[in-house]
Amino acid sequence: EHGRRASIEAGRGSAAGKKDAKAKGKDGKDKPEEKDVPFSRLFVLNKPELPYGLVGLVASAAAGAVQPAFAFIISSFIVIFYDTGDDIMSKASFWAWMFFIVGCGVLVATTTQQFCFGKMGLELARRVRVMMMGAMLRQEVGWFDMEQNSSGVLTTRLSTEAAHIRGAVGDTMGLMLQNVLCLAFGYAISFAFDWRMALVVTGALPFMLIGSVIYYKTVTGMDSGAEGRFAGANQAVSDAFSSIRVVQAYNLQQHVTLLYKRLVSSANGQMKRQAHITGALMGYSQFSLFAVYGLIIFFGGVEVDSGRVDFEGMLKAFLAILLAAMGIAQAQIGFPDIGKAKGAVRVVFPIIDRVSQIDATRPDGAAATPAGSTTATGEIELKAVKFIYPARPSVVVFRSFSLHIPAGQTVALVGESGSGKSTIVGLVLRFYDVLEGQVLLDGADIRSYNLRWLRAQIGLVSQEPLLFSTSVLENIRYGRPDASLEEVEAAARAANAHDFIAALPEGYNTQVGERGVQLSGGQKQRVAIARAVVKAPRILLLDEATSALDAASERVVQDALDHIMVGRTSIVVAHRLSTIRNAHKIALVYRGQILEQGTHAELMALPDGGYARLVAAQGGASGVDNNASMARSASKARLARVPSSTSMAKQQELGDPQPSQGSDVVPGTPSSAAGG
Repeated sequence: EHGRRASIEAGRGSAAGKKDAKAKGKDGKDKPEEKDVPFSRLFVLNKPELPYGLVGLVASAAAGAVQPAFAFIISSFIVIFYDTGDDIMSKASFWAWMFFIVGCGVLVATTTQQFCFGKMGLELARRVRVMMMGAMLRQEVGWFDMEQNSSGVLTTRLSTEAAHIRGAVGDTMGLMLQNVLCLAFGYAISFAFDWRMALVVTGALPFMLIGSVIYYKTVTGMDSGAEGRFAGANQAVSDAFSSIRVVQAYNLQQHVTLLYKRLVSSANGQMKRQAHITGALMGYSQFSLFAVYGLIIFFGGVEVDSGRVDFEGMLKAFLAILLAAMGIAQAQIGFPDIGKAKGAVRVVFPIIDRVSQIDATRPDGAAATPAGSTTATGEIELKAVKFIYPARPSVVVFRSFSLHIPAGQTVALVGESGSGKSTIVGLVLRFYDVLEGQVLLDGADIRSYNLRWLRAQIGLVSQEPLLFSTSVLENIRYGRPDASLEEVEAAARAANAHDFIAALPEGYNTQVGERGVQLSGGQKQRVAIARAVVKAPRILLLDEATSALDAASERVVQDALDHIMVGRTSIVVAHRLSTIRNAHKIALVYRGQILEQGTHAELMALPDGGYARLVAAQGGASGVDNNASMARSASKARLARVPSSTSMAKQQELGDPQPSQGSDVVPGTPSSAAGG
């Protein structure tokens, strides 16, 4: 009992006060606050590949020593031509073999370096993608309602951010280590033969590096901004392709193309500014390199002229420090990749670290009812519920909403769109937590239950059947992955789907296509019903499950629903009133409150009742869906039946909900956060 209370309090806290930190962007929209995440966290994630990193480090050291070794060999080789002795050929042969040996070393070192750091980068990118995907799927539904967490943005994050991280930790990391070590070895040789020249070049290093520092600090922020705009463009592409029939039916090809062009152009504008800065700073980098070359040559002449160093020593010091300077220039090439990776870290880890307010992967919570049963009986009650969608904090959907659904009974919710009917479905599934009040299952707050256990008790069939791009068999098994073929077929028969599935080219193994495009609307809905049935749920939620079907398909689907609702607690959201006449209770919902509730006969007997007006508006026809008439009728009924102070006091004694002011749902809000 103590654990149950703790879970309830945790749920209340997350719903009431636990929100993402946000900042206002230039467009006035809320944006998630970017946190400064230490870059070292990437190396912690890469810890399993530590042996590869150590081997790669040794290989980078060997590859970094090649250029200084080349400087030493080439200077020694040049000097032999100033010798007039007879051993010129023997010396030339010796240094020629040295070049060959160094070349063999380069072959082994570079191959090993590229393999080791490439392996590290690939494994890190894979690990980041898997962790991001897992973290995204852990989040509550309200998190996905936010504009910055749209499907296009999230899929872009998964692909691009991991690629940026791989670019920095993979090839770039190896090359930068190689060039840093090249600088170290070059300095060692230069100090050995002419320490004064080495000190002069050391003084010039800040002059060379300042461009890279400016580039790194400038481009890092610009990259993340441009990627945010590209994510918006990708969302537009995803929407267009997933709704290609609408695009073509309404001749929207040019409109969608112009929209995509505008979004891409916005990102390109920022990328152009970045290109200008990149060009200027890379040009400065090359200028500083040649300026240092000139300084080295001039100071080398001074050293030889003064007699402080001979020609061979000056040449060795000169070439070693020259190639070391080239290493610095090459190392600067990796700064853009490091900058992109740092920007990716600021995006990736806040997602990975975010604690979901409603996390279905958490093991805590009760997996049994208060009576000790591992299967729910199905009694549902909403008590004085106040609820606001996280994505629309200014709109109160429910202010003090109450509804009781006895176990095994069917309760139908009717009313205009946006009145809060579908919100009830979301609250029972615990897609969202209430701000005040309780949602009870079998007498216990649903926040006290283990979330996976809770949702295992519930089957959902929505207006738009959501099928995955796989076989019919796998789509049904999404309801219960361990279901046998016999259990799947039994569920399909219960959903009136077996006959049409058996007639498909490959039967249950037929691929349904993206979003089930290979099936008709009625067929998709019956597959979705079979998916719910195979769970053997105690509670069935039907959110306008037949409203999008033609009359013939509706009859078949309704027959299946009538069959599977027997003995189960069912909540039916419906606009077609002919489908819910036999419900044990019908509740007329208007602007977040219940105006009327009772059986069909009881509500039809009410004088000037709102439900009776709705039935009259539909003319008793089973295939009519007239939302406008329903809205007008519900409004008239509400005005005609305003309770007196005495009747309102009586309602309070009975626990009936009071009218909630300001609970109108804003028209045109995204369906993912719709109140109806």
